[in-house]
Amino acid sequence: MLKFVCWLVVWHTLLCLGITIGYHRLLTHRSFQCPRWIEYAWVTLGWAALMGPPISWVAVHRFHHANSDEVEDPHSPVHKGWWWSQVGWIAARAQERKLWMAGALADRAHDWPNSYDNDTPFMQKYAKDIHLNPYYRRLDFVNSLIFLAITAGLMFLVGGWPAMLGRLVAALTTMWVTWYVNSYAHTDGFGYRNFETRDASRNVWWVALLTQGEGWHNNHHHRPLSARHGMRWWEFDLSWCVIRTMQALGLARKVYAYTYEQALDRKEVRTAA
Repeated sequence: MLKFVCWLVVWHTLLCLGITIGYHRLLTHRSFQCPRWIEYAWVTLGWAALMGPPISWVAVHRFHHANSDEVEDPHSPVHKGWWWSQVGWIAARAQERKLWMAGALADRAHDWPNSYDNDTPFMQKYAKDIHLNPYYRRLDFVNSLIFLAITAGLMFLVGGWPAMLGRLVAALTTMWVTWYVNSYAHTDGFGYRNFETRDASRNVWWVALLTQGEGWHNNHHHRPLSARHGMRWWEFDLSWCVIRTMQALGLARKVYAYTYEQALDRKEVRTAA
């Protein structure tokens, strides 16, 4: 049991870092730059978390920021409740994609749920920079479940059943806690707010711990460009620690990072390359 828990924690941490560093802070917001091979490594790790291909993930997340907690927001709990925000919107998107593929909603190509495929106007508008990259387009056509099966098999060879189960269960825990950012970190009654933003974003400490820093969500919505989400000294942000280490090693440059005091000031802040 102890071995399983250890493998689960290791894989959960790695997959969450793939989402928060690769998909979110690097691809979606371009909070820092790094060599291409490192970028691909982080993004591939995020893709391995079964959160969908990078092109659609980035497009939906950018659309979320543009319409945060408004009616158009794809996964806000403000209008449709906690369960919709946590997981319901995923099922709805899958169903509406089927309708879109059948041509039933061709007259609504601008609407996000019907524009899940790479070449739709929605993707071109919100993730054009990602769509232009051949590697990211390839990931859209490769089933991440195949990669899950391969890595689970490798884990079995390395550490037996505990290692394999740790890899499999981590895929589920990563998805579930990442969706906590959509639900709990946008629901009144949880956490606190450092900044007055136009949405309902919250800082929720336990979500931040489970998601390697993503739970400092009010900070993020106040300064989306910042690679640092935990802006006060007690707001631990593992993803920022990793990015800062990469920067110290010369593997990250042009890093945007804000402390709480800097975020109050609307000036742009970029750390040294």
